[in-house]
Amino acid sequence: MKKVMKQILLVAAAILLAFSAAYSQDVAINSSIDNDSLLIGSQMNFNIGVTLPKGSYVVLNGPGESVDQGIEVINSTIDSSMNGDRVDINYKYLITSFDSGRYTIPSYKMTVKSGSVAEDFYTDSMQLFVYSPPVDTSANIKDVKAVINAPLTFREILPYAGGFLGLLIVLAIIILLVRRMKGKEPVRLKREVVVPPYVKALQTLDKLKLEKIWQKGRVKEYYVVLSDTVRKYVEEQFGVDAMESTTDETLQKFKRFAHDDHLLLEMLESLLNLSDLVKFAKEDPTPTENETNLNNAYLFVEKTRPADVGVKNDEEN
Repeated sequence: MKKVMKQILLVAAAILLAFSAAYSQDVAINSSIDNDSLLIGSQMNFNIGVTLPKGSYVVLNGPGESVDQGIEVINSTIDSSMNGDRVDINYKYLITSFDSGRYTIPSYKMTVKSGSVAEDFYTDSMQLFVYSPPVDTSANIKDVKAVINAPLTFREILPYAGGFLGLLIVLAIIILLVRRMKGKEPVRLKREVVVPPYVKALQTLDKLKLEKIWQKGRVKEYYVVLSDTVRKYVEEQFGVDAMESTTDETLQKFKRFAHDDHLLLEMLESLLNLSDLVKFAKEDPTPTENETNLNNAYLFVEKTRPADVGVKNDEEN
C-alpha cells in the first residue's frame, strides 16, 4: 500500500512539474533602461514588461520611491494591451539621480497567477553609470541643463480654473447687491458646476497616495477609501448601484460595460475582493499588494473614463 501511494505521489509531482514548465513558456519577462549612462540631474525611463496568457494576472514587487540608494523614481505608469489570447503589461518608471557614480538596478520579483497556479519570475539586474558634466573653470557658471517648457495638463489647470470660477461668482454677487441697492431689478444668476466622476476619483486617489495611510499602519482605512472611491466612480460614471451592492452584484452589473475586457474585470474583481477581505476578514496584504492595488485603481479609472467630459454652466439674466 505504501508503495502504491508513493507511486501516485511521484506521478502527481511529475504532472505538476510538466504543467508548471509549460506555463512558464507562456510568460515572457523583459526589463530595460534607455541608456547605460545618465547625466546627473537628467531623466530616463526604466521599463519592466511582461507578456502572459489571457486570464492570468501579475503582482510586481517593483521599486517604490527609489530604485537604488542614489536613483530616485519621479513617476510611474502602467499600460496594458491585448494581443490575441495574450496580455502585454508594461510598467514604466521615470528615474533620475543627483549623485554621480555607478549604481545597480536590482532584479525585481514578479508573481504570475492563473487560477490556483502561481509562479515567480525575476527581471535582469542592470548597471547604470551617473556622470557629472565637464566643468570649464574659465567660463561663467551656467545651468546643468536648459529649462524645459512642459505643457500644462488638465489636472494642473483645474485648481486655477476653480479659483477663477469662484472669482466670477463673487463678482456676480457684488453686481447683484449693487443693482439691488440702486433700486434696479435684481439679476437672477444660476450657475451649476459639474465635476466629472473620473476627476473626483483621480483627486481622491492622489490624496490617498500622498497621505500614505497604509505606511502608517492604517491598512483597513486605506482599503475602505480605495474601494469606496472605485465603487463611487462606477456608480456615478455607469449608473451602477455599486455603493449599496455586494462585490459580486457590482461585478455582475458592470460586465455589460466591460465589452469583453476580461483584464479590466479581473482587475476590478481583485481590488474589491481584497478590500472585502481586509475590511471584514482582517486580511493583512503585503506592501507590494497595497501599491499594486492603488496603481490598478488609477489604471481602471483611466481605462474607463469618457473621451469628453465638460463643465456645464447655465446663466440666466
